[in-house]
Amino acid sequence: MVNEEGKIAPAPWVPFTRAGCDVGNVSVANTVLQNNTSDVVNVFGADSPEANETPAQKTADFVGIAIHCAQGSSSICAAPDGNPKADPLPDEPGGYDGFQALYGHKYVAPVINGGNTDMTDLLGEPLTGFPGFDGMFPKVTGAYVAKMLEAGVQVVFGYISDAHDSHPSGPAFGPGSTGYVAQLQQYEQGFAAFFYELKTHGIDETNTVFVVTADENDHFAGVTKTGCDGVTTPCVYNPGEIGEVQVLVNQLLTAAGITTEYGIHFDMAPGYYLNGNPSETDPVTRQFERVLGNLTIDDPYLNQTVPLSVGLADRASMKLLHMVSGDPLRTPTVVSWNESNAWVQTGNGTPVSINPAFAWVHGGIQPEIAQTCSGSSARASSRAASTTRRGPTTPMCGRRSWPSWDWRTTIAMMEG
Repeated sequence: MVNEEGKIAPAPWVPFTRAGCDVGNVSVANTVLQNNTSDVVNVFGADSPEANETPAQKTADFVGIAIHCAQGSSSICAAPDGNPKADPLPDEPGGYDGFQALYGHKYVAPVINGGNTDMTDLLGEPLTGFPGFDGMFPKVTGAYVAKMLEAGVQVVFGYISDAHDSHPSGPAFGPGSTGYVAQLQQYEQGFAAFFYELKTHGIDETNTVFVVTADENDHFAGVTKTGCDGVTTPCVYNPGEIGEVQVLVNQLLTAAGITTEYGIHFDMAPGYYLNGNPSETDPVTRQFERVLGNLTIDDPYLNQTVPLSVGLADRASMKLLHMVSGDPLRTPTVVSWNESNAWVQTGNGTPVSINPAFAWVHGGIQPEIAQTCSGSSARASSRAASTTRRGPTTPMCGRRSWPSWDWRTTIAMMEG
């Protein structure tokens, strides 16, 4: 999140809070506390009671949930049950002094749940703390989002864990498998309960914009099954028929004659950091890139030998792709986008194997990964009301509806 000038990128909630809107965030990366160590210390202090809770309790109490607050007595941060802390953004253009936020279930739940920290999810199960980023089912995320909206938080962002893994510890599901179908049914129940809950409190498409999108799509690494649909006939995946193709690239590079030492960020699109930080035109760099680009693997799902890399980017290319930040130590020597089934790391053992723990690969440039979708729902209206759910400008934060042209213009801009 550091730009080419060494500054932290502007925070996405700032236009709303400056305009008088509170902004809720439910399990959304870079908007909430994401760990139970340094993040907790930075907000509450090393000697605080919060920092001295057990690790598990700190996760439940402070990670994953936040409300970034507007200034003034109407903000939810001013509620009697609130315990707001500073919301420092030292690099924010134009400054951001005097703003506060509520961090974690322990301090958010009371202000959205009638003073109580014990909540229930949308299907009636206890919700006494943040369950972790892999436990954010629609019934959980929806419970937080609904409570925030009902408490008057005007803008809320929520993240939902993917449906294709058995959370929290796996394994991965294949399309049409019994576990996948059952989990999707629970997701549908959670979504239905979410919209029903909001509607009973007067919040629906007539006064609220609902946007559903994906941060990225995934490619399924496994055998494509036929003769099953998951509804009447479940799909069954035998050992060796599901799982990412794990590639131990250090063994392939060594076998190809590479002796240069390097670091690597394990990924479907790993970044390689050559020791000594040679320039992009250095012969050592060029030789490494040539060898890397010529590596091949036997893909067990394709039943053929394929290139490991489908694309490479050196630092000049990364700059064109806006992949270079203000911290030169974070810029790899080269990035390799791999073939669609491959996950690349280093290690000992079989150079190419199937890892059944993970089967949905993302981060690549394949169309099924890079092309994602967004769906929005709102009914255009020109009626004014007391509360809004949308808008980075003060008038919008004081309205529940907006002129019909506003929504159409937004769609036109998104379509380019």
